[in-house]
Amino acid sequence: DHAHDHDHDHDHDHEAGPTTTSTGAATATTATSTEKDDHDHGEHDPHVWHDVRYAMIMVGNVHDALVAADPDGARTYTANRDRYLAELEVLDREIETAIRGLADRRFVTNHEALAYYADRYGLDAIGSIIPSFDSSAELSAADVSRLVSTLKDNDVRVIFAEQSLPARTAEVIAREAGCRIVSGEDALYSDALGPAGSPGATYVGMMRHNTRVIVEALSGVGTGAR
Repeated sequence: DHAHDHDHDHDHDHEAGPTTTSTGAATATTATSTEKDDHDHGEHDPHVWHDVRYAMIMVGNVHDALVAADPDGARTYTANRDRYLAELEVLDREIETAIRGLADRRFVTNHEALAYYADRYGLDAIGSIIPSFDSSAELSAADVSRLVSTLKDNDVRVIFAEQSLPARTAEVIAREAGCRIVSGEDALYSDALGPAGSPGATYVGMMRHNTRVIVEALSGVGTGAR
């Protein structure tokens, strides 16, 4: 979908992504652990829902499981599926449109959670504070030094903290690298939804919040840029 060249070693290029059928149901040509992708992510990257097309696959799978368990409710489940898939299609286009106008697409997050988002919408994920999918992993002094050098070498201007992780290490690295840090209420939702009443209380709300914050911060405007 997005062919973009990176000047670093974090190469992203999904050769086979999910598609939608004529009925609106989402499918994937190879949405399994054997998927041919060039994410340098070790075993598996579990954060597939940050690409809305994969969320659509999940909706279809939930629908199929509900119909199998409760055939009498099939009409209701199918109507709900179709309505939600239509909402997700709109969301996917919204995000594409919002990201398209960005000149600066380089960013860093707390841990490796947004690679699918970056691949789908054409952002440049330079790295992460925690170089792992495991948010409990710890950084060594060498890791910190290496990341600060990477940020400076790639002229990264924004680090995004995440709602589910403390921002302290990200703040230290941002200060040393001369980057802005996006945290607090503007921190991204990565591993979990937010509490009721928050911008991230629903999947659609989470994705819209993340996109708004990313666009504002990378554009140098709004509350996300500080």
